Amino acid sequence: MQLVLWANVTRLALAEDANSVASVDVKTLTGNTFTARAPAFVLATGGLEVPRLLLASNDRRPAGIGNEHDLVGRCFMEHVNISTGPATFTRDVSELAPYRPTPLTIDMDGEQRDISLQAVLLLAPELMQLGELRSCEVTFEFPFAPDDHRLAGIHPKSSQGIGLLHAEGSEVQMVATTRVLCEQEPNPASRVTLIRKQDALGMPKIQLDWRLTRDDRISMLRTLRFVGEQIGQRGLGRMQVDIDGFVNADPGRTDDIDYAVNTGSHHLGTARMSASPGQGVVDADCKVHSVANLYIAGSAVFPTSGANTPTLTIVALALRLADHLAAVVPGTAAPPPEPEESVAPALEPVDGTEQSVVQ
Repeated sequence: MQLVLWANVTRLALAEDANSVASVDVKTLTGNTFTARAPAFVLATGGLEVPRLLLASNDRRPAGIGNEHDLVGRCFMEHVNISTGPATFTRDVSELAPYRPTPLTIDMDGEQRDISLQAVLLLAPELMQLGELRSCEVTFEFPFAPDDHRLAGIHPKSSQGIGLLHAEGSEVQMVATTRVLCEQEPNPASRVTLIRKQDALGMPKIQLDWRLTRDDRISMLRTLRFVGEQIGQRGLGRMQVDIDGFVNADPGRTDDIDYAVNTGSHHLGTARMSASPGQGVVDADCKVHSVANLYIAGSAVFPTSGANTPTLTIVALALRLADHLAAVVPGTAAPPPEPEESVAPALEPVDGTEQSVVQ
């Protein structure tokens, strides 16, 4: 195996029959170029660069590779999240510790490493189905004592919850920020396309038209309302649902709910897995439907985004793909271990340059 650093694949070159990839073109920022050949190719460059390369490799297929049904680059998804609240609790912060970031130091081969653990509140699947809700997770962060002088500036409406609980004879122990993170529905209008402007390697740059639907935002509001209702019914406190001044979980048809959201920097869904070519880009083995030896690894193949961090799913799919390749592609099974691997000399590290691995 040879690992080549600071090398950028700029074209997937199809064979003459256009049914398989014969080679890939590689360029560096210093002007070096070469061609790499293999029995199979795995494109693992993320939810933005995967559609970029597929669409740009259009010399034999004008619409781009795998794009016979105009699906490459469509259904771009993110993990949208927003802070709201406040949540005013009658329980001490220690009882809610799992639902807020908890610092932890672990030993990594003799080296101390600081990490953070956090649990989340999730709705039961039957409740999500009943309410037609997206998958969401809710956490409680940055707890303050009810008499903290900073609270009025951070959560001006916290006094309402504190006063209500005091009127009911309950003692307020803490006030926390509520964060909701939600999946978005696959939306074909949310997409990655190419533009005429090129980068330093001559590759067309991309344009991202990221769109949320009205139902995505309504789902976040309804999830928060449900969690707030449960907090109240269980005697845990009160929660104020307020997203950019919007508090109604069931808005009218003419109500503007185009509130701003944050992202998780998770780029998902632009080469979705599907049972048939008319519904997605890759099959259940992560193989591009219309190309015999081209596979895609990573979050681009997600058919839906879910509400959880995608890394473990990406790793699981990569391991599954590796097993598949070892079984069906000659010469890809793991060889006996060697004393050293052959590593090509590093070219020059340049910030922002993608790294490609060619086997």
